[in-house]
Amino acid sequence: MRGPAILAALVVLNTAPLEAQLSGRGDSVARPIDCSVRASRQIELSPTFDGIVAEVFVRPGQAVVEGERLLRLSTGLEEAELVLVEARANATGFLNAARQRRTGLQARVDRLREGYEQQAVSYAEYESVELELRSAEAEVARRQEELQITAQEAGPLRRKIELATVRSPASGVIGEDILDPGEATQGQSLLTLYVLSPLRVEAFVPREQLPAVLATQRLDLTIDDRPVDQEAVVFDYVSPIADLASGTVSVFLHLESDQILPGSACEARPSPSL
Repeated sequence: MRGPAILAALVVLNTAPLEAQLSGRGDSVARPIDCSVRASRQIELSPTFDGIVAEVFVRPGQAVVEGERLLRLSTGLEEAELVLVEARANATGFLNAARQRRTGLQARVDRLREGYEQQAVSYAEYESVELELRSAEAEVARRQEELQITAQEAGPLRRKIELATVRSPASGVIGEDILDPGEATQGQSLLTLYVLSPLRVEAFVPREQLPAVLATQRLDLTIDDRPVDQEAVVFDYVSPIADLASGTVSVFLHLESDQILPGSACEARPSPSL
């Protein structure tokens, strides 16, 4: 990804005077470069389904880790329905009665079969009871199927209750806008999560300074008047499009730091050649 981006940036440079490109190591190198520090991602968390907020477990500005509980939607109706479904799934009275009838008819069929073989009962009598047995077996199968279907109905309810608890998809910091308990979601986001590891730095490099940056693929950062350890900075990519109004090209970097906040004052300079 880096190769094509750098080639595109070099194409942009061809629109600048050749002298400016060749002077990338001159006085322009010393000129500070404006930059901005932002969260690497801003996640607007939406609910899996609309509902009423029941509990909020976090507050604005709180740091959270991936998988941590953030809030929970109300699931009172689903929980009540689940209790009924589970009770129906465990109600085996009709099934037991059908099994007992089947067992009784099976014993009767066995006796009549023996009597028929001894010509003590008619075939019609034997056949009639055998048909009753088949009907009883079908009834047992039907009752078993009903219980299985009812048990399956509990699965989606349990899943919905589980999804009502919204968990953080990544480690980050909670934003200011959070729905309060009692508020309806109505398709809006529940809260905003800012992912700060890594931070995203955008440096607005003048086109005449870009050759020096591309030569080292590094920028020395000063944030809040303090130099940043170069080991914490990772060169990401160069924008393929220059800003004609400012004559700059955006260079993006990743910054690992738990001491720097988005929006901090930022300056950059091309790093000396290694």
